[in-house]
Amino acid sequence: AMGLSYKKTEANFIFIETPILSDEVFLKMMSFGVIIRPLSSFGIPSAVRVSFGTKDQTKIFFDAFKKAVD
Repeated sequence: AMGLSYKKTEANFIFIETPILSDEVFLKMMSFGVIIRPLSSFGIPSAVRVSFGTKDQTKIFFDAFKKAVD
């Protein structure tokens, strides 16, 4: 719905490409109390790794993520 690219996975996390640098997204998400992993240390400066959680946790993530990438 947000128009973001992601990679399909068989694991408990998802790789999402971000419209801004992942380190910036990480810091903004932390300010909302949500922890994600920026992938800049893996040489992918515009992607994050997000672990799956409960339905409520997923809603919290997307609410924060929308604000972080605006």
